[in-house]
Amino acid sequence: MWRYFSFIVFPVFLVFYGWIRFGPAEEWAHLIGINVFHMMAGLIAAYWMIRARIEQRNPHLRFLSFLFAGLLLHVLGNGLWLFLQLTDGRVDAPIASTILWCSSYFSYVLALITKMRSIGLNFTNKNYIFNLVVFMTTAFVMSDYYLLQPYFEILNPSLERTISTFGFLIADVLLLFFSAILYYHVRYNQGKPHHRFLVVGFLFQVCGDVMLTVFTFNNSPFLEHLVDVFWVIALLSIGWSGHLEGRQHPQQERHFRSQRTVTERDFILPYVSIGLLTGFVLSTYDWYLNILSSGWLLLFFLVLGRQIFTLRNNNRLLNEVSFIAYHDSLTQLANRQHFIERLTNDLPRSFAAVSLDLHRLTIVNDTMGHATGDRVLIETANRLRLLRHDDLEIYRIGGDEFALILPYATNDSLTALEQALLHQFERPFRIRGYSIQVNIHAGSCLIEDTSVHQDILPCLDTALLQAKQQGPMHCVRYDERLHQWFIRKIQLEMDMPAAIENDQFQLVYQPKVDLMTNRPIGMEALVRWHHPVFGLISPVEFISIAEESGHIIALGRWILKTACRRTFDWHEQGYPLIVAVNISVPQFKDQHFLNMIEETLSETNLSPAYLELEITESVLQDVTDSSKMLHSLRDQGIHCAIDDFGTGFSSLSILHQLPVHALKIDKSFVDDCPETTGGAALLPHIIAMGQTIGLTMIAEGVENEAQHLYLKSVGCHIGQGYYYARPLSEEAFSLYLKEQLPSTESNLPPRSIKKTRMLSRLNY
Repeated sequence: MWRYFSFIVFPVFLVFYGWIRFGPAEEWAHLIGINVFHMMAGLIAAYWMIRARIEQRNPHLRFLSFLFAGLLLHVLGNGLWLFLQLTDGRVDAPIASTILWCSSYFSYVLALITKMRSIGLNFTNKNYIFNLVVFMTTAFVMSDYYLLQPYFEILNPSLERTISTFGFLIADVLLLFFSAILYYHVRYNQGKPHHRFLVVGFLFQVCGDVMLTVFTFNNSPFLEHLVDVFWVIALLSIGWSGHLEGRQHPQQERHFRSQRTVTERDFILPYVSIGLLTGFVLSTYDWYLNILSSGWLLLFFLVLGRQIFTLRNNNRLLNEVSFIAYHDSLTQLANRQHFIERLTNDLPRSFAAVSLDLHRLTIVNDTMGHATGDRVLIETANRLRLLRHDDLEIYRIGGDEFALILPYATNDSLTALEQALLHQFERPFRIRGYSIQVNIHAGSCLIEDTSVHQDILPCLDTALLQAKQQGPMHCVRYDERLHQWFIRKIQLEMDMPAAIENDQFQLVYQPKVDLMTNRPIGMEALVRWHHPVFGLISPVEFISIAEESGHIIALGRWILKTACRRTFDWHEQGYPLIVAVNISVPQFKDQHFLNMIEETLSETNLSPAYLELEITESVLQDVTDSSKMLHSLRDQGIHCAIDDFGTGFSSLSILHQLPVHALKIDKSFVDDCPETTGGAALLPHIIAMGQTIGLTMIAEGVENEAQHLYLKSVGCHIGQGYYYARPLSEEAFSLYLKEQLPSTESNLPPRSIKKTRMLSRLNY
């Protein structure tokens, strides 16, 4: 900044000094040269400003327009005076020029007010407002006593000059006030020199006015003309600030943090003002030093020093408390409270946010201890600090959750940040001699205009949820497609309770076929949702929503009751079928689950032997609790099967200890058979091991005859898939039973066929 500033100051001083020192002796000739310099400086500044006005692409162009208007008014004032000098030999500035100059000051004030609003400056921080009030009071009192009163007493100006003098005084006070406010923003907004030049320019403008009044009393034309140096420097500084403003990226305007605590240099300002004012007050009296006056001065400065020391100590304590309140003690990163306030208060017009969590940190805590888990969190914070992005802000917002904010972000900069973030966690952590691989999920959101209201936290949660569904080391960005998905998800979640009550859900049934006899021995009850707005919704979509929202308990109760009631009806028609119902993890862990099963069977009159509950392998992670529940179900006579076997973490050694009756082999193992590659190569071994421990083996996803024959040849008991039948409605499934089961057998009463060959062979 100062290098550029020197290019303005030194040439101006040299030109003015040369003209005043070696120029014509006549005063009007001096004034003509000075006015020409004024106009040249004003035109150069206006040119810089109009270029900035044209180049800028942000919506805050009124600031540059007001500055340009102020510069233009200043040039017009000097031009009018120059015209009168050349035509009439006018030496004194005309009143019209004075009005134009005063109007230019008020145009500057409007520009500063516009700038205050665009960068978020406000008057909520009592610290800097107190400093400004003390500073402005001192400046106003001293100006009135040392400038205005002598001016009116000595010169006795006319009414027009009195009005213009007060106009300049008010404009100078306003310029000084808003420039002092902008100074605080300059202190915070490091690296943005256009604000510094603006502050310096207005300070030179005010100082020039003050010096003119003082030098007028001394009746020194040379010093009065030297004041013009300050005004020309002010014009060029203001114009250069506009030039730098034009080069500034529109989205790089940093907002002012009005709630920050003052620094030591800031709170010294009011006490320096008080000291100066005290000194000038004492100088107005015939003050002489004696023991009383010396003691009074000593006590004054002791009290002042103690106050300064107390404020410094309080400021340090406030900073410590603020750090504790807004930072995480483990990683020293800003915490969730700080993150929330940052999102809601002082963000720039465009920014990006990233939310991430650590995958499998819980396993590290459980297996290696929380001390190792804490080291993982600390190393995670260190790796996030290594991300080389300007102005990147890092937060720890939860146990294993972190967040990033990138001000002034663009699509390219956010993409680069996402790639760098994933790259940082490709390497394992080396902690206490262990190599620990901790992966991440990340969701990001780009806000390109903060004037458009958007709650970013749900957006980040949605993106992070999608990243978790895609697996570790994925970063998903929130976009319009994801936004529509989120709205649809929320709508489905809200509509689900009414859908359960209004029978919008429907059960379909897919047969299970005995591979030896090719006859149906049971069916799996599958749920479908016919939404009045969205139409048919897949269970892949709404089951996860039901589990997250807690509606799965009510939905599961409806599915079980409906399936049992319809199965009993088929029993009454002579079809002794076993109905399989999927049970989710929240249902299985619900404390009222067993009571709900008993009430449902009692209400529907279905025998427990004809109910099969399909549970996923994830239920078996807690073996102790799962074993208790499974034993309780077996004691009631209910069968349990492990669904999607082979995709989870269960082992046959654990299954051998649990009271389960059947395994449903995942479709991925069946897809490639009868080939002997991939998962199909494991299929005969899985079936053989299941038979060894006495389990019934069920293959799902059978789609052709070759798969059917192969499964039959390797000893699989039951098949399920499109080869036999697609999921059928109640009416269609009834027709299917009439076609597949002999009429003589289908007319038997239920109790007479309970011990048929199919049931005895399957140990049901």
